[in-house]
Amino acid sequence: MYNHKHYIPILKGKRGELSALMRLSDDVRERILPLLDIQRVPLVFPKNSPTGVLKCSLEEHLKQSAEKIVKALGDAPLLLDTTDIPLEARVSGQKHYFRYLLDALSAQGSNPYPVTGLDRDKEYNLAVKGFVARTKGCNVGIRLLADDIENYSDTMPLLEKLLNTIGVSPKECFLILDHKAIEGAGVDKAVETSEDFICNLFSPNDWRSLTVAGSGFPQTMQGIERKSISRLRRHEFSVWSKLQKKKKDLPRQPSLGDYGITHPDSLEFDPRKFTMGGKIRYTTENEWIIVKGTSFKTGEKGLQYHSLSKELIKMTEFLGADFSWGDEYVTKCAAKKVGPGNLEMWICIDTNHHICFVTEQLANVA
Repeated sequence: MYNHKHYIPILKGKRGELSALMRLSDDVRERILPLLDIQRVPLVFPKNSPTGVLKCSLEEHLKQSAEKIVKALGDAPLLLDTTDIPLEARVSGQKHYFRYLLDALSAQGSNPYPVTGLDRDKEYNLAVKGFVARTKGCNVGIRLLADDIENYSDTMPLLEKLLNTIGVSPKECFLILDHKAIEGAGVDKAVETSEDFICNLFSPNDWRSLTVAGSGFPQTMQGIERKSISRLRRHEFSVWSKLQKKKKDLPRQPSLGDYGITHPDSLEFDPRKFTMGGKIRYTTENEWIIVKGTSFKTGEKGLQYHSLSKELIKMTEFLGADFSWGDEYVTKCAAKKVGPGNLEMWICIDTNHHICFVTEQLANVA
């Protein structure tokens, strides 16, 4: 059984995030269990096409995703989900897409724990059940959403039925109460519904882990002024912290899950019609510091990351080059000892710092 200091970062399995996981120390890796929620096939935007087109087939996309995951994590355990892919999707031979992905990972020596929930269909759960049955020592993730958490009296019998369907017990399950996007006004409700759910959960101390998750990160940065330093509250951490203060009233203290430095829902856009700009997202105790630059089409363009890094390292919240690989890169970027990187690289840098910061933060909780 994992305790309340266990951490589940929920990531989308894209290259920047996987690169961040690759660069974690062994100590940090041992304190986390990443949940990778593989996204649908991305769109590309050919020059002469009025709309985006699929980059590749679903089967090829899943094959590439499996290869990237194995490269980043090797045989380290991970929770695996695919909420962005339609449940009716199939690959060649009408094989269920989730079975295909699980088998592709397993064949390469990966150790995925399939994730399901009350919103999945029969075929999806059969894919989960089959993988668990033929994989020794396989655990399962169960991801409940805000409505499931709030309506706990309806959820409990459905949760028991789901366990029976898959053929597992709570001891083999990572139970995740996922509030997804949390705004400031929704913090107290998320605390209340999580508390009610945990207090009414059957066998609360038998579950392999019990996690409360969500994200306060905005979907876009458009509301933040360019050439500015802003602060955003980590609302998901506020929810978790308030639950820790209620630990005497709870049968079990939950652990924390979050979405790193991203919003839970992907935002797909046409890059030909959208102007990107430089930004650094730096996690602190209760906030993210957003150091925002200008458009990549004007001024310093991509080189602005040198000056953005200089702004960040001057702040008292900056923890220094020795804190994480991400912090080391920021320090070197400020001194122009490394290149400015690109958007994907800065997702890697910011995510790496975030995961290291959160694991350290949880380690110091009583």
